Amino acid sequence: MSEKTPLMQHPRPLYAWAILILSVIFNAYSFTLQSVPGLKVLVGDSPEKLIDYVYAMSGFFYAFTLFQIPIGLLIDRFGSRVLPTAGIFLCALGAICFSQSTTSWQMGLSRFIMGAGGAFSFLNALKLISNWFQPKRFAYLLGMFVALGTLLIVFLRLLFTKLSLVLDWRGALLSYGLGGLIFACIFFFVVQDIPGSRYTVHGLLENKKRFWDDIKGIFNNAQVWIIGIAVGLIIGPLFSFEALWSVPFLETVYKVPQSLAILFNFFFVIGYAIGAVFFGRVSTSLGRRKILIPWGIGFSLLMMIIILYPPYMGVQVTAISFFTLGFAASIVNLGFVSIHEQNPPHVTATAVGVVNTFYAFFAAISQSLIGVFLQLGQKMEHSQGFSTHAYQISLIRLPVYLLIALIFSFFIKETYCKQVTKTNENT
Repeated sequence: MSEKTPLMQHPRPLYAWAILILSVIFNAYSFTLQSVPGLKVLVGDSPEKLIDYVYAMSGFFYAFTLFQIPIGLLIDRFGSRVLPTAGIFLCALGAICFSQSTTSWQMGLSRFIMGAGGAFSFLNALKLISNWFQPKRFAYLLGMFVALGTLLIVFLRLLFTKLSLVLDWRGALLSYGLGGLIFACIFFFVVQDIPGSRYTVHGLLENKKRFWDDIKGIFNNAQVWIIGIAVGLIIGPLFSFEALWSVPFLETVYKVPQSLAILFNFFFVIGYAIGAVFFGRVSTSLGRRKILIPWGIGFSLLMMIIILYPPYMGVQVTAISFFTLGFAASIVNLGFVSIHEQNPPHVTATAVGVVNTFYAFFAAISQSLIGVFLQLGQKMEHSQGFSTHAYQISLIRLPVYLLIALIFSFFIKETYCKQVTKTNENT
């Protein structure tokens, strides 16, 4: 580390917040593209094509999974400005291509391009938070980042729905693609990787061998894999369910109107946003991370069972269950905080990339398997649509995933909110 000049307060303290806001927009943009247009819009009156569209939509997660670790390495090595700008450009390009696609393979390729670009968003945001803010604020700022991003995703989805009524979904997606090109330019000209050698929080790493030793240390750290599996099993399947399956599930199983099903989904999102800030703040105040994680997963498991299996207990109970599910599931963000604290700050993106690989992998697999089992149930029952029984059999894996995540959570190491600076500090 460079210690020649004592660290000083940055002359533009609000600049760090501007960078954080741009990171929020990038993350919300990429995750909005992940879930629009919905399967119901694509399938239309051709349910026999469902499985083709499911595989096409999963292209986002396949690319997201494949590129997490390489992109984490690139961000840690070359910075958080130029390459992430290229990521925004890929998201926009994928959206434009998807809007013009006419076959499932074209859609799949477009989604793959979006996923490759979207793989930059979360990793780059955590890297920038680490570079621009003090370590003691990381958990709270990650919660703020997640909360703001979640609310912005809701807004962008609603805006997409409104645009679809005017332009149809292809025109709306084309508009999002063109808007992404403009945003890429703004991101490039505003964002800086670090505050500068006199202001940077962690100092500058000048020893390249040290960098690669710390990268190696990530893959030798058992905690990275344990947290990766736990986090992946929670948010991967849950986000797939929320993005694609929860609304049709509620319409079929509980016979609720689409507007009410969307409202339940909104409660999940709001709960997740509030929980992200709450757990970030509380865990820092307690000086503990691990102690909260099993409780959050346990409540998520309980709420998932209440939601998936009748009897239907009314609007109020279901709304509370969705809110509590989102609130409890947001505990996964402490997993990302723990990963950050257990690895040197200059390899944050790579460490988070390993964890995110598990998230994307389980999301892609879950999304595909749900579609496969639903279609299998449809054929066995010789029905036109998907039955309640088919949904419940297909979605039974969600509580199973959460149960496995709960078991893994007991093996997560407590960090006591302390940030390591060298790989050997964690042994």
